[in-house]
Amino acid sequence: MTPKEKAEELMQKAYDLDQHNKTAQSRCKQIALLCVEDRIKLIKELQVSDLMKYDLVEYEIMTQREIVK
Repeated sequence: MTPKEKAEELMQKAYDLDQHNKTAQSRCKQIALLCVEDRIKLIKELQVSDLMKYDLVEYEIMTQREIVK
């Protein structure tokens, strides 16, 4: 999954949480960004090589950039 696809998926999930679809797109972006920040924190705590952490965090940062667009 590309960072763009992941960004779209996270924003859609945030939007889908609201059964009446009253959540603004800007609010969905905020929720998606919080999710990505949380994922980055989790990755940094993983017991894997620094190179793997770097690659995973880089993917999440690219996802953040797609959300902000």
